[in-house]
Amino acid sequence: MSINVSTLLGDALENIHIKDPLDVIRISQKGLTKSALIQIGKVLALGQKDLAEMSAISLRTFQRYRNDKKLNPIISENIIQLTEITRLGFDVFGDRDTLVKWLNAPNKALGQRKPIELLKFRTGSDLVRKLLGQIQYGIIA
Repeated sequence: MSINVSTLLGDALENIHIKDPLDVIRISQKGLTKSALIQIGKVLALGQKDLAEMSAISLRTFQRYRNDKKLNPIISENIIQLTEITRLGFDVFGDRDTLVKWLNAPNKALGQRKPIELLKFRTGSDLVRKLLGQIQYGIIA
């Protein structure tokens, strides 16, 4: 039995539904918690070091944060982007393991870089999202 993306994301992330860009701003301004970031990290098989890098904070600072700490709007926006990319990845690949494998494999369309490496950057996230969309619609990527 495969686990669906809603189950993996948990309540904090599953309740994020973006209808327009202003939703991203509104949710980001409220701030998501460290536990939401950890949850998306679990889904994407990312360790604390990766999550700290993606948040542009030191590993030590990340470790000191309590799980209920509200993160700043920029980090919160990144969590939202990761959540949306995860949902799209599930739509494309159908399961977590295949998505994680794809994210961690060098990709010719990304200059032989791993998609997971690019998720640290907004532009990189946009490239990964575009590539997933191309795969979803059968465009050779």
